[in-house]
Amino acid sequence: MSTPASLKRRQMLQGLLLGFALPTGLGLLRPGRSWAAPLADPFAARSLETLLALLHAPASPYAPEGGLLLQAPELAENGASVPIQLESLLPDTRELVLIAEHNPYPLTLRARFGPGTRPRLHTRLRLAESTRLRVIAYTGQGVFTLLRPIKVIAGGCGNED
Repeated sequence: MSTPASLKRRQMLQGLLLGFALPTGLGLLRPGRSWAAPLADPFAARSLETLLALLHAPASPYAPEGGLLLQAPELAENGASVPIQLESLLPDTRELVLIAEHNPYPLTLRARFGPGTRPRLHTRLRLAESTRLRVIAYTGQGVFTLLRPIKVIAGGCGNED
């Protein structure tokens, strides 16, 4: 008497599953050492140079006039809450990054956009001290930068007032 095909297939799958599960359960198959370099988190970067290297934008050219718009006060009375508006008019903008160069952790914002979207953001930043804001836009045509100084009078993420 022969066994049906579905029973043979089930027995074969059970054998394969047991063949993989048994060595793993006994600890015979363990992950080995990875030779790939660990991926660093740009939000954990403490220096501007390290951050720009992680973002692959160390020497990006300045954005064309009117391509990137950054609205921020020139003089912020309270560094704990600085309003920021950011918009890209560059075609095919895929990602916007906002950096506060003198903050303990310079990367403050990183946003990715799908095709056909209008890259526009409104947020509030916490700034440690007077600094230069750096916007980096990743587009289909390349990487572009916009720089804007901002002076902070009081408060911020580094002050203990």
